[in-house]
Order: sequence, then structure tokens, then C-alpha cells
Amino acid sequence: MDVTGADLLRIREEIKEGWTLIGPEEVDPAETYSLALNKRTAFHPEDYLPLDVTVGPPSFLSEIWEVLDGYARQRTRACLYLDDDRRIPGCY
Repeated sequence: MDVTGADLLRIREEIKEGWTLIGPEEVDPAETYSLALNKRTAFHPEDYLPLDVTVGPPSFLSEIWEVLDGYARQRTRACLYLDDDRRIPGCY
């Protein structure tokens, strides 16, 4: 789903307990960002996201594990840990 940077900042501020948001450290309120969500959240955002956040209609791109796998591969190519911006020792 697409969301504005301003709304992404609101989601980050008001994320519900038990949920994790992985995204950029710096968010430009004027930019548009894509969120990878599971099906239930994508089709019922009012149950999970702040009520005044506007998200675009969901579109199926791939399974959530495929999105996470792509993210992990990108981080590894950049010699970065998956969950930390430290460089992986010995990685070139």
C-alpha cells in the first residue's frame, strides 16, 4: 500500500503494541512510501493504523516472506546486518 511520508511518520508514532515497523530512519513528509502488509492489515487498515491515516488501495505483489527476503538480500549486498546499520565484518 502507498502512504505519504507524513502519514508514515504518524504510523511510526502511533504504532500499536505488538507491531513492528521497519523503515527508513529519515522520512520525507512530502514523499510517497510503499508499505508491505499482511493481507488482513491491508484490507482492514482501520483496525491497525491510526484512523486519520490515508493509505492507497492494496495491491498484491508477492507473499510477505518474498518482500522480507528481498529486503534481507539488499541489506546483505550492502554489507549491513538485517536489523542494524552496522557493517558486517569482512564483507566487501
